Amino acid sequence: MGLATRNVFIDTEWYVRSGLDFSSKTIKSFVDICSAGQISHITTSIVAKEVEGKIVDHVKDTVDGITKLQRKVRSVSGVEGLPLAGYLVKIDEAELRDKAVGLFRNFLLRSEATLLGLDKVNSNAVFNDYFNQQPPFGAGKKKSEFPDAFNMACLSSFVGADAGLYVISQDQDLISYCEKNSRYILVSSLEKFLDIYYEHMDTVSVAIKAHALIEAPSIKQLVKGSLEAEGAFNGAAWEDSEVQDFVVTKVELSEPSVVSLFEDSCTLTFEANVEYSVSVSGPDYSNGLYDREDDVIHTFGNTVRQDYGEASFEVEVDAYYMALESGIVFHNIEVTLGVHGPLEVYVEETATDYD
Repeated sequence: MGLATRNVFIDTEWYVRSGLDFSSKTIKSFVDICSAGQISHITTSIVAKEVEGKIVDHVKDTVDGITKLQRKVRSVSGVEGLPLAGYLVKIDEAELRDKAVGLFRNFLLRSEATLLGLDKVNSNAVFNDYFNQQPPFGAGKKKSEFPDAFNMACLSSFVGADAGLYVISQDQDLISYCEKNSRYILVSSLEKFLDIYYEHMDTVSVAIKAHALIEAPSIKQLVKGSLEAEGAFNGAAWEDSEVQDFVVTKVELSEPSVVSLFEDSCTLTFEANVEYSVSVSGPDYSNGLYDREDDVIHTFGNTVRQDYGEASFEVEVDAYYMALESGIVFHNIEVTLGVHGPLEVYVEETATDYD
């Protein structure tokens, strides 16, 4: 696939979907080609404010979760030999928030983003689209669609009638808009755009993707081993339950995307869908006795429940390669999972209608 334009707009939806991670190799690769003048990163003041708002909310949720964990850790902090000191460090939410927002702003600087304001937007045209139910407005005329509408109006004033623009998003309203405006080329993710870019820049990427499919069985084994090594924890309401056994039973990988390509190394991403079995042990509340006076359930042993589940996440594959007459050969393959730490599973003491 050739490169239709060198202008790229990344919607807020992708930043959120990628976990607001501005240190990933996908982001680094995008910054590299932008700073080299190969791609023009176009964004708007609306997206900048939306992303910063999402970061602030994410930091608050993170700090709240850490605070909740610290309350539990304090109850056992007096036990000798447990390395718990690091869990009790006070988190400065304001400092963490400023640093997290700073990472995003630094990304905009490093990618040499053109930041568009609303001064050239024809607001009357936006409201006409609203009342005439034109994309990105739908039949419901949701007011929440106004940011998308002003975003696209902003971008239209910059792009003009002849130039094109890649729109990185899976937002349904933007999809509808792009389908009716041929200047805008919708791409589901920044990884997919980088794949288009590198395929355009170097035919080696085609050979690398073909070889990655040949290497898929070994990559699946690496995914299975990495996920099982990280383990799992039970996020269900079954209090004091613990995962006893966690086994990945199946790994499926999507078509690969090349997100970074150098003379002897490359980075690819896959979407992984895994199936697993998990055994969870915890207090037998079902057969316990309720103490009305103390409002507690006294249990007299544990029970074990076996369950099965699925999970989806991104897999990043780094590999060195050699381009031989017979084709591409990978060596030193490393896998990074888009799951940070143990996988969260949800196993209740008794089966529910949703299991």
